[in-house]
Amino acid sequence: MAFPKAMKRQLEMLQMENLSLVYGGNLNGILYIFLLSIRRVRTSSSGGE
Repeated sequence: MAFPKAMKRQLEMLQMENLSLVYGGNLNGILYIFLLSIRRVRTSSSGGE
């Protein structure tokens, strides 16, 4: 995984663009993903796998 930093940055930009396209810049969609990630972290850190 020896990505050049520029390439990695471009990939991250593409992912962000895809997300904003999927949700049409919908704030609710972004909040939904945010809450899902928080829940995943919380469950994994509370003794789960």
